[in-house]
Amino acid sequence: PDKFYDVSYDTGDKTVQCGRRVDCLKLWLLWKAVGTEGLERRVDRAFAFTSARRPRGDSRLSQGLLQRCHGASATYLFQPDKFYDVSYDTGDKTVQCGRRVDCLKLWLLWKAVGTEGLERRVDRAFAFTRYLAEEVKRREGFQLVLEPEFINLCFWFVPPSLRGKEGSADYWSRLGKVTPVIKERMMKTGSMMVSYQPHGAKVNFFRQIVTNPAVTRADLDFFLDEIERLGRDL
Repeated sequence: PDKFYDVSYDTGDKTVQCGRRVDCLKLWLLWKAVGTEGLERRVDRAFAFTSARRPRGDSRLSQGLLQRCHGASATYLFQPDKFYDVSYDTGDKTVQCGRRVDCLKLWLLWKAVGTEGLERRVDRAFAFTRYLAEEVKRREGFQLVLEPEFINLCFWFVPPSLRGKEGSADYWSRLGKVTPVIKERMMKTGSMMVSYQPHGAKVNFFRQIVTNPAVTRADLDFFLDEIERLGRDL
């Protein structure tokens, strides 16, 4: 009862478990019944047991074992040219990075908005991606990397100093440095945050994904306006 969130969302207490199953719920039910010290006395009844020593023993990740085992160095997630120390990006130390197996969240969302509600959210994401693509085509200084094939919108912002110079030898190398600078400025300003990446021979570009159901067209307009504002002097 002393958790930091509403314990009514703990659905495990509403489930009857029979037999010995390898899941967190069994351990949770046992812990609620006998307490932490009681768990140690009943460890012989467990199918498997894992001890997380980090909170008590202060074991660290400084040796880089997880990085060597799981790190894929995906450039679309972990750019080496960020303005801060990239060693603090711990996502590459996990098997699934940011993609966790959160089936419960999906189930709760489905129950909350329904099948038709999920369908509307998907349709809305596609519609907003199309809207953003049309705005990128319409605005001076913005250039699509390619036509959106899903809800990923990839584009460059070409600052005034590079417009009309596409034929110069250093055009693409200079353009590739623009995106990280704008990303740094938006983060330091605190206005927004959007991912960027290179891909093959294509230099750094912004990669926007519109999935938040609370986003409006005004938000998307602000998104492009802010990029233009932050990059107009480059």
